Amino acid sequence: MPVTYIALSCFAAACSLVVAARVWANGDFTGRNALMALLIASAVWALFAGLYEFTPVVETKHWIINIYFPSIVTVPVAMLVFALQYSGNGRWVTRPMLATLVLIPILTVVAVWSNPHHWLFWSEIVWDYSEPFPIGRFSHGPAFWVWVAFAYTVLLIGSSILLVSIHRTQGIFRKQNLAMLVAVASPWICNVLYMTGMTPWPHLDFTSLGFTLTALAMTWGVFRLRISDLVPVARASVLNSLSDAVFVLDTNDCIVDLNRAAGRILRSLPDEVLGEPVQKVLGPFPALLRELEVDTEKRVALSRAEVELCVSGEPAFFDVRISRIESESDLRAGTSIVLTDITEIKGAEQERLRLQDELQHSQKLESLGVLAGGIAHDFNNLLLGISGNAELALLDTDPDSPTRDNLEKISVISERGAELCHQLLAYSGKGKFVVEPISINKVLREMEHILSVSIPKTVTVEYDLDEALPPIIADVAQMQQLIMNLMINAAEAINGETGTVTVSTRKVSCDSKYLDKLDVGGDLPNGDYVCIEVRDTGSGMDAKTRKKIFDPFFTTKFTGRGLGMSAVLGIIRGHQGGLGVESEPGVGTLFRIVLPEAEAALIEPEDRCSLDDWSGEGTVLIVDDEEMVRDITRRMLERLEFTVLTAVDGVEAMEIYRQHRDDIVCIVLDLAMPNMRGQECYRELRELNQEVSIVVMSGYSEAEIDPAFFSTNRSAFVQKPFQARQLREALQSAELPLSSQA
Repeated sequence: MPVTYIALSCFAAACSLVVAARVWANGDFTGRNALMALLIASAVWALFAGLYEFTPVVETKHWIINIYFPSIVTVPVAMLVFALQYSGNGRWVTRPMLATLVLIPILTVVAVWSNPHHWLFWSEIVWDYSEPFPIGRFSHGPAFWVWVAFAYTVLLIGSSILLVSIHRTQGIFRKQNLAMLVAVASPWICNVLYMTGMTPWPHLDFTSLGFTLTALAMTWGVFRLRISDLVPVARASVLNSLSDAVFVLDTNDCIVDLNRAAGRILRSLPDEVLGEPVQKVLGPFPALLRELEVDTEKRVALSRAEVELCVSGEPAFFDVRISRIESESDLRAGTSIVLTDITEIKGAEQERLRLQDELQHSQKLESLGVLAGGIAHDFNNLLLGISGNAELALLDTDPDSPTRDNLEKISVISERGAELCHQLLAYSGKGKFVVEPISINKVLREMEHILSVSIPKTVTVEYDLDEALPPIIADVAQMQQLIMNLMINAAEAINGETGTVTVSTRKVSCDSKYLDKLDVGGDLPNGDYVCIEVRDTGSGMDAKTRKKIFDPFFTTKFTGRGLGMSAVLGIIRGHQGGLGVESEPGVGTLFRIVLPEAEAALIEPEDRCSLDDWSGEGTVLIVDDEEMVRDITRRMLERLEFTVLTAVDGVEAMEIYRQHRDDIVCIVLDLAMPNMRGQECYRELRELNQEVSIVVMSGYSEAEIDPAFFSTNRSAFVQKPFQARQLREALQSAELPLSSQA
C-alpha cells in the first residue's frame, strides 16, 4: 500500500507539471496565470502529501506540512480566479478582489507555521506509533474551521461558475468545462471523505488519489479538448449576440464553434456540425469555400472578400473576414471566419450609385439644355438677318427675275432653320412644340436636300409616297427628327457598301391583329393610320440586338451616343403612334411607323403679304444689342412708313424715349441685353407712360416670357426670327393705330 500511494501521488504531480508546461508553451490566453498556479500548487500538494504519509520521523512530517500547506491554500483561490476568467467573468478579478481573497489563505499559512506557539489551528497533535509509520491524530482549533469554511465556500463558488458555464456552452467547450470541474473537485471530494472517516483506511489522506483524477482530467482537457488553445471568453453573451455569423476552425479545419447567426445561415443546430470538416459543412456555399482554399500553413493573418450566398432560397451578400488565430510563438492555433450581412448596404449602395448616375445624367442634360438654348437664341438672331434680308430683297425683285427663285429658297431654308431652333429651344425647356395637321409627304420632300447631303454617296434613296395620303396631327420639327434619325440609321447599317434606303408612305386600316404585330403600340385603338416605312439593304440584326436598339445609350457603332433610336421611340409614343421592326442578319431592316390619321384638314400657309399694302405713322424705337437685328427690323418698319430710332441697350433706350416721348408711338424691345435688361427697361417705360405700345421680341418662345409683360392691351410679342407680316401683326396686337389699310 505505501508504494502504491506514493506512486499515485508522484503520478499526479508529474501529470500536473506536464500539463503546466504545455499551458506555458501555448502562450497567453484568458485564465492562463491562474491555471498555471492551480496546476503547480496541485503538483506540490500531491507530491508532498505522499511523502508525508510514509515519512518515519515526526519532525520531518512537521517540516513537510509547513512546505506543502501554502500550496493547499493556493488551490481554491487559483481555482476561483480561473473559473471567473475562463467563463468570461474576468471583469470581477480586480486587485482589491484578489487582495481580499488571499487574506485568509495568508493568515492560515501563518497560523500553521506558528501553531506550536498558540495552538489555534490544531489544538492538539497526538502521534500513534502502532503503525509502521507514525500517524498524527489532529484536534482542530478555531483557525482550522475558519480556513475550512473559507476553502469550501470558495470551492463551491468556483464549481458553481463552471457548472453555469457548462450549461451555457455547447459542444467541445461544454466538455472542457466538465473536465475542469472534475479536475478541481476531485481532491476536495477525497479530502472530505478523509476528514469524515468514510474511507477503508481512516488514517490515510486520499487527497492524493483525488489529485490523480485531477491529473487525468487535466491531461484529457489539455491534450484532447485543447483547453489552453481555444477558450470561450464570454461566448454566450458576446458571440451569440452578434449579428455577424462566426465560425471557429481548429488546425485541421474542422468546426469547433459557431454562433447562432452562423447556425441560421447553415439552417442547422450547432451540435450537428461541431467537429465536422468545414468543406462538408460549407459545401452548399461554394463561393465561401473558394475563399478558404488557401493552404492552411500559408493563410495570412487576415483576408477579406465579398461573396454572394444563397440563404433560405434568397440571394444575400456577405463581407467575409478570415482570420488566423495564432499562439504566442506565432504558430497557427485555428481560424476564425466572420460573415457580415451587407445585403441592405449593398442595395443602398446600388441605389445611391443609380441616383448618382441619374443626377449626373440630369446635370448633363441640363448643361446641354442650357447650351442648346443659348445656341438657339443666338442662331435666331442670325436667321432673322438671313430671312429678313431675303424677304426684303423679294419685295424689291421683279416676279420674272431669275434671282427670285434663289431668294425664295433662302426664305424656305431660313424657315427650316427656325424650326430647328424651335426644336433646340424645346429640348432646353425654353420652347414648345406646335402640334397641328401636317402632310408627312411634304415633310419628306422638304427634307430631300438635307438628307442627300447627310447620307453617303454610296447609298441610294428611293421614295414611294402615296399622293392621297391623309394628314396627321404632329409637330413638324419632331417629325423631321424622326425621319432624319431613321434615315441616317438605315444608311449607317449599309456600312459603307453600296445599298438602297427606301422610304414609303401609305394609308392603312389597322385592326387588333395588325397592331399586335408591332413592337410598340399593341394597345392602340383600331382605325385608320398613316404608315411610314424605312427599309435598308444593310447587314440586319439578330433578335438579341433587335431587343436593345431602343435602350438609351445602346449603339452598335464604334462611336456614337446611342440616343437616335430611343429618341425615335419617344417621338412615336408622344404622338400616340406605333412602331414595328423586322430584321434578319444579312437581309436588312424595315422600320414601320404608324401614326393616327388627322380628322382636321391641313392648314394652308397664308399668302405672303406685301408691306406696300400697309403704312404707319409716328416713330418706333428699336432696342436690341445686335446691329443686324436692329438693321433688319428698321428696314421692315421703314417699309411701313414709320420713322425709326434705334438703341443698343435699355439705358440708351430710356434716354432716347425721354427726348422723343411725344413722337414715339411704339417700342420694339429685346429682352436679352447688356447694361439694362429688357425686363427692367419695360418696367421703367411703363412707369413713364402706361399707354405706350411695346412689342417684346425674343429668341425664346412666348411661353417662356413673364406674363406681366402682357398685363395691358398695349403689349405684344414676336418671336425671332420673324417675317415682316409677323411684325405687322404684333404691331396690330399692341393696338398701334395704322394710317391706312388696303
